[in-house]
Amino acid sequence: MDRLAAACHDLVESGVCEADCCGPIPMPREFVKEREDLIAADYTDTLPEHEEFMFPVTDDLRCIFLDGVRLECLVHAERPDVCRKFGDESHAQMCCPYLRSDGTPRTKTERKQAMREASAGQKKLNSYLASQRDTKMAN
Repeated sequence: MDRLAAACHDLVESGVCEADCCGPIPMPREFVKEREDLIAADYTDTLPEHEEFMFPVTDDLRCIFLDGVRLECLVHAERPDVCRKFGDESHAQMCCPYLRSDGTPRTKTERKQAMREASAGQKKLNSYLASQRDTKMAN
């Protein structure tokens, strides 16, 4: 496990972090199909017309492979690339508010800034995903 992943695991274990970064992401249909037994929550596919990819959205807007009780990724060893890249700080949505990309803790000021930047984008994404999920469920 790399330093960032190890530090992240420790934050979740301590109760500081609630794995909010583990939200819905587009995934290859084959990836999901091969791991059906690991799906932790019911979901709506918001891309049913797409042949190669799906965008599974749960009621709580978490990843379908996140164990909601233990806050553990059930496919961590084989997780999608976007999950592997989380924390690389290439975009506000890819920044962990608690840890820098090298796994060291952020200062209180850095944490507030990272949370502010990520929050704006996350609110827009959550609103869009919820509307897509609701539209699909109504049909």
